[in-house]
Amino acid sequence: MGSRSCSPVPLSQREQGQVHNLWVHLHSSLRDGVPQLQICSWQGSPPAFVLNLEEIAMRSHPAEAPAQEGKEKKPKKEKEEKPAQEKKPKKEEAPEDPLALFGRAHLQVSRLFEVQKHPSADKLLVAKCDVGQGEVRTLVAGLALHYQPAELEGRLVCTVTNLKPAKLVGVESQAMLFAATDPATQRVATLVPPEGSQPGDRITVEGVAPAEGLAIVQKKHWDKVVEGFVIQANQAHFHEHILRTARGVVTCPGVADGSTFH
Repeated sequence: MGSRSCSPVPLSQREQGQVHNLWVHLHSSLRDGVPQLQICSWQGSPPAFVLNLEEIAMRSHPAEAPAQEGKEKKPKKEKEEKPAQEKKPKKEEAPEDPLALFGRAHLQVSRLFEVQKHPSADKLLVAKCDVGQGEVRTLVAGLALHYQPAELEGRLVCTVTNLKPAKLVGVESQAMLFAATDPATQRVATLVPPEGSQPGDRITVEGVAPAEGLAIVQKKHWDKVVEGFVIQANQAHFHEHILRTARGVVTCPGVADGSTFH
């Protein structure tokens, strides 16, 4: 039907009932999107009144009222990507003086006794180790293919006693024995302390004072120390420095120059 301006006219009781029925229908159709609707009679008479559906919707369902024209939702601000920060390069640790690293190790003379084969490993020997001052430790060494237990019984050897104890095939070794390997013949020989040595005698090099106490030496530091052990002219060296006790020089006869020991 067409839209015309008109003045309200009185409605009969019957027409009011019809309008009420129309209102119920219109109220249930508020979501149809029609902004307004004029109610007229069936005889072509002018509209009785105008229903503003938008206003009715706002009063009936305020939460569902359509957004007012001209008010647009503000677009969400996109998060600005922060430029990736460059990682600062790690500071390289300055290489430590080899002599300072050597000074951390507790090298000393020890005596072996009760030497026997390892119960579960053919290449290992197990021995008691007198490290001086009445202290006895267990020592496990890979010498079974090179020495009979009787050959090492009562022998003075060179050991390091402040490494972290290590289990070797189920037996904990609390000290490590030094032996050199000839690269040409594969002969293995233990280092020999100077004559007159006693268990507990400290082994050092000239210019390095023996470390006090028995602080555990970290493996990464010990590995750097071992790199410097070599035999030259039957004498044990740490780089160019000769290993010695207060009684004399540590030797290793029977292996070629350049043989390493650990």
